Amino acid sequence: MWRILPVRATATAFVVLTMLLAAVTWWFRYGGSDAGDVSYIFLVSASAAPMSAFVLLLASSELFWKLCCRFGPKTLRDADITGVWEGESRSTHNALKKLSGVELSTDQMRMTVKQTWWSISVSTDRPNTKVEGKSVASFIRVSDHRPVFFTVFEASNPVATAQDSASWYGFSRFEHFPEHEEIRGVYGSNRAYLLGTPTAGDFVLKRTQ
Repeated sequence: MWRILPVRATATAFVVLTMLLAAVTWWFRYGGSDAGDVSYIFLVSASAAPMSAFVLLLASSELFWKLCCRFGPKTLRDADITGVWEGESRSTHNALKKLSGVELSTDQMRMTVKQTWWSISVSTDRPNTKVEGKSVASFIRVSDHRPVFFTVFEASNPVATAQDSASWYGFSRFEHFPEHEEIRGVYGSNRAYLLGTPTAGDFVLKRTQ
């Protein structure tokens, strides 16, 4: 669950829309006649249910999210990372140990993102392996210079060996650089922690779709 708008702004907008719907209904129903305040209060209450359903449906639509991003302010456009991203990741998993330190291992990475006003879904896979991952919780922080994305994810490797884990959990933090159509981030996980080699790394991805 995540939000671009603050909770108070969302609640205020909902209340205003509900009262406007009630006012329009009241006007068409009574045509400017001397109707009491009780009638308007009743209509406000009656309008809350359909308005909430309408807002929830819009907020759950990927198309509505895309339309808002296209015609909305720059902050909203920068927060839109819906699509497919491909590039390279580096990690300490299977890293080559040298006398001068550790040389990170590299691999190809693909990230697929789906967004609505209420949710963001992130899934990843490695074209060269069977490893797949998906987010179980995600949110965006918009108070920085550019939106920052955070995810908690679970991943699996169906062909894991004795030197690897069959499944693991981790986190990631990444930023969108719209001027380059690029995502840059870091991640960490408990992959292979029983062997004393938990995994951490970084990645740089370009939008392909």
